[in-house]
This record gives sequence, C-alpha cells and structure tokens, in this order.
Amino acid sequence: MQADIKMNLQELFKRRDIPYGAYTLILMNVALWLALRGSSADDVGSELGLVPDKSGLLQMFTSTFLHTHPLHLAGNMFFLWLFGRRVEEALGTVEFLLFYIASGFAASVLHLAMVWGFMPPEARQIPVLGASGSIAGVLGVFAIRFFRESFAFGQFRMPASIVLLAWLMVQVTMGYMALYSMSYTRGMASQNLPMVGYWAHLGGFIFGMGFAQISPLGLQARKEYLLNDFQESIRFGTLQEVARDFEELRRVDPDDPFAYAELGRTCAMMDEMEDAVPYYEKAVVLYLREGRVDLALQRFEEMWEACPHTLNDTRFLFRMGCLRDREGDHRGAIAVLKSLAAERPGTPEAEMAVLRVAEIYQSRLKDTEAAVKELRMFLTRWPDSKWRQFAEDSLGYALGNRPVRPGREDGPRRNV
Repeated sequence: MQADIKMNLQELFKRRDIPYGAYTLILMNVALWLALRGSSADDVGSELGLVPDKSGLLQMFTSTFLHTHPLHLAGNMFFLWLFGRRVEEALGTVEFLLFYIASGFAASVLHLAMVWGFMPPEARQIPVLGASGSIAGVLGVFAIRFFRESFAFGQFRMPASIVLLAWLMVQVTMGYMALYSMSYTRGMASQNLPMVGYWAHLGGFIFGMGFAQISPLGLQARKEYLLNDFQESIRFGTLQEVARDFEELRRVDPDDPFAYAELGRTCAMMDEMEDAVPYYEKAVVLYLREGRVDLALQRFEEMWEACPHTLNDTRFLFRMGCLRDREGDHRGAIAVLKSLAAERPGTPEAEMAVLRVAEIYQSRLKDTEAAVKELRMFLTRWPDSKWRQFAEDSLGYALGNRPVRPGREDGPRRNV
C-alpha cells in the first residue's frame, strides 16, 4: 500500500527540471535595472512608476518590473527565486507568467484604493516601483500549495510557514504605519522617494491565496499532505486509522479513484467485504471515466481476488469480463464470465456471459470444442432465452453446418 501511495504522489505531482519562467523574470528585472541605471530616479518613477494621481494600465504593468536601488532589486529577486520555482512547477511556465502579471495588477489595485481612500493627499504623488506585489502573489500561492515545505540554508532548515508568517507580519505592521503615520507619508513625498507599497504586497498576497484556493492547487495540496499523513498511519497506525484517513481523502476529492480503491483494499484487509466491494467498484468506474484502463483492471483484479463471492452487480461483472477480453486477457475474461453464469444463473447477464465465453473460445482461442460445449450448455439451461436463435446459429457455425457466421450486431453485447 505504501508503494502505491508513493507512485500516486509521483504521478500527481511531477516536478519540472528548470523553472524557465522564474529565471526569465529575474533576468528581465536585472536587465531593466541595468538599462535604466543612468536615468534619474525621479524621471523613472514619474513616467513608469505607479503614481496614484496619474497612473493608468501601462504604469500598473511597467512599475512591476522596475527598481531604483540594487538592494531592493536583490531582495525581490531572492524571494522570486526562492518561492517562484516551486509555484511555476505547480502552475506551468506560461500559466506562471500570466499569473505573475495578474498579481501585479491586483497589487496595484489595492494600493491605489488604499491611497485614495485612506492616506493623505501627499501620498497620491509618490511613485511605487518594484516587483514586490507580483512576488507577493507568488508567496500567496506558495502559502496554500506548499505550506508544509521548508528551505535548506546549509545545515539549517527553515519551515516555509515561518518565513511567510514573518513576512506577512511585517507587511501588515508597516502597512498600518503607512496608513496612519502622516510623518511617514510626508517624509517620503518631501524627499521625492518611491513609497514602499505594503498594501500592494498585501493585495498581491491575497490575490495569490484566493487564486490557489479556487484553482486545483488547493485541492492538490490537501491531497498531497493527506497522502503523506497516510504513510505515517500505514507505518505506525491501525487499519481503522488508515481507513479513516482515506475516508478523509475521499471527502476532500469525491472523484479521486485512488481514495476509493484504497478504502476498498483497507476494508478487505479488515475482512469487511460488504464494505470493500462498493469502494472498489466506484474506483474502477472512476478510473474508466478517466480513460485509465490499466488501473481499472488492476483494481478489479484486487477486488476479484479478495472478495469474488461478494460481487453482486451482474452488469458490472459482465462489463469487466468484456473489458478483460478486449484488453487481451482472454483466460481472465472467461474466468469472470463463467463465475457470473454459475453464481447468478437467473440474470440476463448470465445468459450473455455464456454466449460471450463461447465467442472467446471460438474467435480468440480457436478452441471450437470448448465453444460448442458452452453453446450446448446454454441451449440446455435456457431453452426459452431470447438469444436462443443466436446460440443455435453460433453452434451451427462452430460445427460447420452453416456457411455464414452470426452477425455481431445480433449477439449479446454491452459497451465497456
């Protein structure tokens, strides 16, 4: 079970090798700083920065890529490198770049709203520059998707949650001070210095968290950490605790076939076969809905071995027998279909199962004798079946008495 969980984690959360998007953004910011290094900070801030009194959409975009001080640039690029790589792995390069730009706009919107709504008039003339708002959006996604991760600095490891919490406390504190300290705002304005947009940081962060929550990232995070917890339960807990954990995963994502399959396996290990079968069947159906036939058959094999006599859904059994046949496991298909015919003889699926077995013998395995035996048994057991004519035609074909084989469209078929 533990190996299956690891395989599932690798399948769901594959990492990309190189975060091209994050590195591209870092190079762009550094290149623009070098290109504008000889320009006047006042001119850059006035023309391309976010000045509440005269900014438009263009300035909301350009201000995100500009820095006036090397330490400001270095700090922002460090945070982008530290957090952006993992967020890009989760989103994809193109999606990451689009999200980064959208975070910058969201950060600008909140900054403008706070300046116009709550700050003194002098603040409307102060430009804001820097990638902090967009990077704050990246931090917001990280806080939802990777909140349990940690960073290694040599021999020292720092939980990401501590870093994010400390950063957030600084932004809230300084944002409050910028909002209510008149001397701070007027001092920045009197020296023509760019204002630190703490509310822009908070706007980007809130946008990033909201985006992660409504996108699949939040669900992926809950599933990944639940699966990690399950590994601990498997090593040190009881089967009841394992079942409880998988039940929680099923509630988090009701369409996750893995959760249903593991619930079925856990119930089977506890000899609760009546509970195991519905979970297994649901897992198989969900895997087939996703087009993952190999996993559907693997789970059916587990169910078939664990509780073959508890399977009461004849339609499901017939479907799985046909699926085994279609995927090349002809002997396995015969085993399922024969079991269905023997244990549920009063069902329509039992009749169809015998006819399908005869067809497999005749067409797939080239065993005419076995096919004839199955067809004669069918005619004896179900003399009044609506498939009687089809069975007689098939028998005649198998014995060589009829030149034309019965058409497939007339036979007992069911889509798989």
